[in-house]
Formats: sequence, structure tokens, C-alpha cells
Amino acid sequence: MKYEVIRTDTADEGIRKIILYVAQNFGNTVALEKLNQIEKLINRVNNRINRRFLCTTKIGNHYLITLLHQHI
Repeated sequence: MKYEVIRTDTADEGIRKIILYVAQNFGNTVALEKLNQIEKLINRVNNRINRRFLCTTKIGNHYLITLLHQHI
């Protein structure tokens, strides 16, 4: 079975809020590093799908929840 991670508008908005918060409190460099980390985690989920349909990743005080759809 092949799976594909689909990023919704809600997910993008959540990521944007996290990055803006990090930028305001820790600076743009840290925010860009965090954004790169998030993107790498999403790509890693794409490459290493396990049997779970829901993946959660803790980022600071927030959780990034990724719902996986089966690609037929």
C-alpha cells in the first residue's frame, strides 16, 4: 500500500501560526530552522509510513497532527 500526506489549509494555517510565534519570541533564524524541521518531519512521514493513520509530532508546546490518506 502507498500512502500520501495531504496538507490541508488548516494544517498550513497551524504551521504558519507556530512559525510566527517562534519568530516573534525567538527570532527569524530560529523560526526558519523550526520550519525546516517541520518540513523534514512531514517528508519523513511520506517516506516512512507505518501502520498508523494518524501521526503526532510535538513542537514546543504545540502538537502537529498529520492525518494520512490511503493512496489507491
